[in-house]
Amino acid sequence: MYIKKDILELYNTLENSFDKKVDKKLLYSAFSFAYKRHKNEKDIDGELIVNHILNTTLIAISITKEIKIALTSILQ
Repeated sequence: MYIKKDILELYNTLENSFDKKVDKKLLYSAFSFAYKRHKNEKDIDGELIVNHILNTTLIAISITKEIKIALTSILQ
């Protein structure tokens, strides 16, 4: 699956926010599902929805580093 560079960088930032104990396979599965579902969708400003999802998730986990919060935010 081809993922745009800027989106992949956002995802890597998200993944690196968690320590090694977190199930990163589960995190990637949620991201992959959301990416496939929304990869061509854009918001009113023309920004990809996937960018919005990842940025929102980064904000959410800056408050609490719980994997459940990240997964919920990605799968909204």
